[in-house]
Formats: sequence, C-alpha cells, structure tokens
Amino acid sequence: MKIINITNICCFHDIDIYDRLKNQYGYEVIYFITEDLPEERIAMKYEQIQRDYVINSKTLSDEQLDKYFEKDDIVILGSCLDQRLYQFAKKVKNIIFSCEHIVKHKTPKNYLSIIRFFMRTYKRYGKNNLYLLGSSSRVGKEFKFFGFKENQLLKFGYFPLLETVNDEEIMNRDPFSLLWIGRMVEFKHPEKALDFLKALREKDDRYHLTYVGDGELKGKVTKLVEKRNLSNCVEFLPFYEHTKLMEIYKSHSIFLFPSDIGEGWGVVLNEALSQGCIVFANEKAGSTKFLVKSGENGYSYKNGKQLKDCISSFASLSNERILKMRLNARDTIKTKWNSEVAAQRCSIVFKNIFDNKEITDFDDGPLSKY
Repeated sequence: MKIINITNICCFHDIDIYDRLKNQYGYEVIYFITEDLPEERIAMKYEQIQRDYVINSKTLSDEQLDKYFEKDDIVILGSCLDQRLYQFAKKVKNIIFSCEHIVKHKTPKNYLSIIRFFMRTYKRYGKNNLYLLGSSSRVGKEFKFFGFKENQLLKFGYFPLLETVNDEEIMNRDPFSLLWIGRMVEFKHPEKALDFLKALREKDDRYHLTYVGDGELKGKVTKLVEKRNLSNCVEFLPFYEHTKLMEIYKSHSIFLFPSDIGEGWGVVLNEALSQGCIVFANEKAGSTKFLVKSGENGYSYKNGKQLKDCISSFASLSNERILKMRLNARDTIKTKWNSEVAAQRCSIVFKNIFDNKEITDFDDGPLSKY
C-alpha cells in the first residue's frame, strides 16, 4: 500500500506521521517536495529535514516521475509548485486534499479564488475518489459547499513532534507571565498582545509579557510599548531553535494567540498547549476550534466583548482551577492531538480507502468527521 504526499516543503509539522506510517504501519511512503526550505523559515530556526523517502520532484524527469504513480495508490495533495505532479496524480484512484481554509480574506477576489479552486478540482479529479484532510476548522464548510459529503471530510491539522511537560513543571512557573510567539505580521496581530497585557494588569500589575519573533510589525509594536509606558513589563526575544523555544513556553503561564482568519492553522497553539500554557485564542484562526475548549484548557473568543468576558472569568479562578486548566491544556496534546494518534488513525482510514470500505468514525480529534 503506497502513500504519496505532495507538498512544497518538508518540515516538522507532519514528518513524524509519515515516519510512523512507513516504519510502524508498513506503508510505502513517497514524500514529494518542490523546493528547499525558504530563507524565511531558516531565519525562524526551522531545520531542513532529510529522509530517504523525501524527494524533490524538480530533480526528476517526466518519465521518472510517472513511474511513481499507480492506479491504486493514495495521493495526499497539498500546495505544490511543480504542476506536473497535479497531472500525474490524475492516474491515481484515491485523492486526498490536504489544506487549510482557502478564503483567508473576505474579499471578492478571494471568493473567486475558491470557485476557481473547485472548478480545477472537478475538472482534474472529478472521476477519482475524493477526500479532505482539513487543517482548519473552517475548510470543511468550504468543501461541503461545493458538494463534498460528510464521509469525505476529515479533521486534521499540523502535528509537530512534541515532548509534553510533567505535572511538576506545570506547577512551578510564574503565574503572571504572558507569551506571544511568531512572525510579526498583520494577520497574527502582535499588537493585540498589549491589549491583553493592559486588561490583565488592571486586575493585577504583576503581569508581564514576552514577545518571541521578528517581522515587519516589530517597529510598530516597539513604539506602542513605549507610547503606553509598558517598557518595564514587556521584553522582546529573537527566534530560537526548537529546544530553546520549548523552554520558553515551559516558563510561561499564559499564551496569547490573537491571529485572525489569515492564520490557516497556527502550530504555536499546539506547542503552547503541550507545555501547559493556558491559551487565549481567536476562534477565527484555523486551529482554535479544534484545539481549544473554552473554560477547560484555555479560552476562545470571537470579538472584543467575549475576550473581555474571558479575561474576567480567568481573573476570578482559584489557583486549583488554574492548575487544572494547565493540566487539561497539556493533555489536549498528550492524549489526542499528537502525531502518534494521527498516524494510528491515518493507518486505519487509509486502509479503509484501499479496501473501499466505509471510513472509520472517530468521536473527536484527528481524522474525525466535520
């Protein structure tokens, strides 16, 4: 049984799933990429991943590529800069689209883009067996609107290999520490972390904020810190490699995730939860509705009023309840939203597809239905 994954770059978001499918579950795996790791990702301390089954398609001729695709394979089709791969995938009976939500800005141009996407999809693959692995809570609705049925739409996401914290590490940290991590770009709204800080400092002036990252909005955020006289309770750190980053999560209590609809997923949310941070997450971001159960492992909100209510609710919690919420945050990743569970469920669902059987129905989490 062969799985062919097609994407632009190979990174830590999903590679452990394919390692497990190959080494633990006995699948033949081909992982086509179309470019090396971009400079932007290298600056963010991403590592170039090497595997014997990862192949840059642009190093192969048409004839060489053609030999990899057989009728009964499963092709997992993500974003791709090598248009030849889309054509060769037409030979294969089973096509699984892997994507975040398509409309990331509510403009006529973006709504036209989703129409074009599905027109191309049905023109190319209308006779294939089609499925979705959706790395966003919003993308299922987009595919459903264009005719996909419930048993074709499966929840997925990004699954970095994470080592979760133990109970003692969750208990021993500064309760007033806030954290924001990411590229400082428009849709991630780093400036909104200052609004969180202001609201919490109105409850207790011991709260302080750490920014980790860089980007085009850093200058703007720095000026806002000075303008609001917050320099004594805000620090800026650069991007770090993964191990150091995990230590930073581990030393903070609250993680701020104000990204809007432009955030397809947001791996920082996986990372923060895995380290026992209580999260405040905008539900417009792709991962929030999958990962956050408001009031249980953090808070999700859709507007300013809800956010204000969430902050008030958090400020009223007992220490015991806060500890329980941190443990729940950790367990969200430890018990369900991780690469081990995702790989196990992928192996079951892929066999369902190979055997032309009904897709196994999971109650919640990876590979459950929208």
